[in-house]
Amino acid sequence: MTVILTLGGIIFQDFEVPDSIRIGGDQMLVVHKLPGGARTIDAMGADDADIPWSGRFRGAQAEARARILEGYRTSGQPFLLKWSTYRYQVIVQSFKAEYQQPFEIPYTINCTVVSDESAPILTGIPGIDELIGSDLGRALGLSDSLGIAAIGTALTTAQQAINVAGTLRNAPSDTITQIVGTLSATQQAVGASVTAANAIVASSTPVTAGGDPASMAFSLSNQSSAFGQLNQLYQLGSTVTRMSKNLQA
Repeated sequence: MTVILTLGGIIFQDFEVPDSIRIGGDQMLVVHKLPGGARTIDAMGADDADIPWSGRFRGAQAEARARILEGYRTSGQPFLLKWSTYRYQVIVQSFKAEYQQPFEIPYTINCTVVSDESAPILTGIPGIDELIGSDLGRALGLSDSLGIAAIGTALTTAQQAINVAGTLRNAPSDTITQIVGTLSATQQAVGASVTAANAIVASSTPVTAGGDPASMAFSLSNQSSAFGQLNQLYQLGSTVTRMSKNLQA
């Protein structure tokens, strides 16, 4: 494929990108068979199929990138999978890698669809104030859990701008622009923290025979903490991005 494929904070590149991705699924049907061969069928809704693919991590960051996907699997949390016009919230049901060399790691992954965000929602659409308020509450909760000062400061500034605006429905364009600017600053803070956490994952001391136990334990502890942060950071980044897009829709 020649499109950009991302899962959470991973942007797949070169040999990591599959030739194709299988999409689709089923419609859940309940078939009632009646006397004489007649039947009635109740359509119960879409049942999206899992989204599997395979690729190959190559280069100096191969092991670190494989570890990130392994962290996605063990977390059991939803991540945004997107390419072209397709957007899905998914949980990594399976990730398997064949460690050949630190720089050569083929992998397969299977993602179970939580929701199809590229599908239009035709009913029950909440107002902009409800959408932004809900996402702001989620973002503040994630920020409090992370405890990263730069993110907390940026998000508080965004919260204040939203509160000053009052209702966002039919708000002046300069008000929306100001709020979007504060959300952009929040995204920059999130991006910097993602970079820092990824650096910790990439620089962790490998577990080796004869290695210093204390050093390896400390490294694994840092790596585990970084994985936990990455999960929350990706969720926060996705939430703030959605807020910005809804404001500019």
